[in-house]
Amino acid sequence: MPMIMRYPPAGTTPRVDTRPVLNIDFAPTFAELATATIPPTHTVNGVSVVPRLTGVPVTWRTDFLNEHWSGQIPDNAQVQDAQRKYTEYYAEPPPIETELYDLSVDPSELNNVTNEPGYAGVKAALKARLDALRAE
Repeated sequence: MPMIMRYPPAGTTPRVDTRPVLNIDFAPTFAELATATIPPTHTVNGVSVVPRLTGVPVTWRTDFLNEHWSGQIPDNAQVQDAQRKYTEYYAEPPPIETELYDLSVDPSELNNVTNEPGYAGVKAALKARLDALRAE
């Protein structure tokens, strides 16, 4: 879902930045814009987007974790980058089903390629990344 931001001190010329912004980025962004300091006793997983608004070069995430919880384990967990989305659906024992979409050729996610041999390496890499993100 696109995010639209307006910050006049950074200029008024419209531009597009395709790097993902997450809801966890809102608090550090608002804190920086308000020149507030987040107490060191608070854990913040997000990153302020102010440097991106002002044109300061910044290293940014290339993927992100999304989990849906309804009990003690997530019903599903997914990792998404600019080109692909990998999802695991859980029950006992997890996972019970997976999905893999190549968003560069299937942006509507109509063709699940999780079992296609040509995507085996991609699936393994995304599974490893999902496991690493969930461990954090």
